[in-house]
Amino acid sequence: GSLIVRGSTLRSCLDPNNALFSIYIENGSFEMVNSRMERSGTLQSHLPDISIIDSTIPGVITLSGDLTLERCRIEGLGASALDGGDLTVKDSSFHSNLSYSQNIAALSDQGGNISLENVSIDGTYGGGVFVLDSTVNMSGIVIDLPGGLYGLKMEDVKVSRIDGIRINGTYGGMDLKDVLGESILSDIRISGSSYGLLIDGIGAVLIRDALIRGPSHGIISSSAISLNRTIIKDVEVGLLLQGGFVISEMDADIINFTRWGVEVESWAPPDVNGIVFQRGGGAISDTALWGRIHVKVRGPDGLDVDGAELHLKSNLEMEESISSGEVGVVWAFMDHDGTIHGVNYTLHGKWGNAERTLNFTPVKDMDVELVLPLTDVRIEDLSFVDGEAIVRIGAEGSEAKEVVVTIYLDGSYRFNRKENLATGEEKVLRLPVGNMDAGTHILKCEVSSRDEYSGNNRALMENNILEITIEKEEDRGADLEVLGILVVAAALLSIGLVLLLRRKD
Repeated sequence: GSLIVRGSTLRSCLDPNNALFSIYIENGSFEMVNSRMERSGTLQSHLPDISIIDSTIPGVITLSGDLTLERCRIEGLGASALDGGDLTVKDSSFHSNLSYSQNIAALSDQGGNISLENVSIDGTYGGGVFVLDSTVNMSGIVIDLPGGLYGLKMEDVKVSRIDGIRINGTYGGMDLKDVLGESILSDIRISGSSYGLLIDGIGAVLIRDALIRGPSHGIISSSAISLNRTIIKDVEVGLLLQGGFVISEMDADIINFTRWGVEVESWAPPDVNGIVFQRGGGAISDTALWGRIHVKVRGPDGLDVDGAELHLKSNLEMEESISSGEVGVVWAFMDHDGTIHGVNYTLHGKWGNAERTLNFTPVKDMDVELVLPLTDVRIEDLSFVDGEAIVRIGAEGSEAKEVVVTIYLDGSYRFNRKENLATGEEKVLRLPVGNMDAGTHILKCEVSSRDEYSGNNRALMENNILEITIEKEEDRGADLEVLGILVVAAALLSIGLVLLLRRKD
């Protein structure tokens, strides 16, 4: 059946921060009018539709059912229609000061239709509105979430209308991914810390009557976009166009940018007619052109090196740490009159004590290969003389600090020593082995250095272990001593016999 709550106050002892429910509806329908839920968990339903009017609640979630909110105040956990349910919200506000809210969006819809009109969102929510696989109709939305991750985030949606959107304080303003068909965003005002609009994937987006102010990047797009009566100001980069972007119309002012007005992924100069540029302090140029190159780090004999420290610096004093592989670089910048200026780079790489610097100018499909003189420590020779191991070690490539030389006898540790080796230097070491029994023994020497590259199947460490077989004869010193005593005794006996015979004579 149906449950109707009118003019009522419901109180519970639940902590709203725990996200538990106070009311759960399995079947039927639920309607709440002019009522209030205090110190309460959420209102949840499985299949039924929910309608809440002129009421204050902590939050509401529907699974499969439709959810309608009119002239409501949501204090805490937001409103969600999941698994195909429609979400309709009019003339309502969402506010939270709960720490739990940092993990959720104030409004979310998945798989249904979402219609928002005259909605305000503020407080501690992690996001404003999240929409997945739905049809979107929004107007008159105000989102003020300092510290929030995003204002609007939409994926696999069909936009019927997005109009009159105000977003402030979030890390990202609006995220649109794989928008179906053509979408129009009009009367948009965004101020944020990282980017205003992020557009990715299939579909085309027309941005009309928009003001984006204050983020690091105004608009980032890898899709087909059009700009009409759009202002982007007080940014580092106004418009960043990546990948398969297409611009069908360009009517925009980019004002007070501090790096580039437009940054374009292209190996050919773009058409930026229709954009009015006004540089701010520190701006380099109106338009930057960037492309993708491949950076490879090698060692001796073409050895691939992973984990090297790489720093890339341009003559524009831009410097960053990178990893090997595909790297995006600004290869030129262009003034508004079409003048092209090339950009030169210095790549510095380091692994252990091995380092090298390479200068280059980016071109299309470029492979930049940096060869590092990696340290290669080796054992040249091992022998055994008078109870000592005689070891000859050397190093190539770059110097090797604190090379540990260790001696083992029959698998047991005997002695070690630390040595420093300059490039190309060899040293002969005499290391005590200690006492051993008579018979056959295995003498092993190992060398290791933190400066030696151990990756790529330990190719540089192939000469770091050497074993030899040695023979220890029985100790014959005691036998010789007995023999000496017998010889002396025999001599004394002979002398005694001679003296005795002379006396008889």
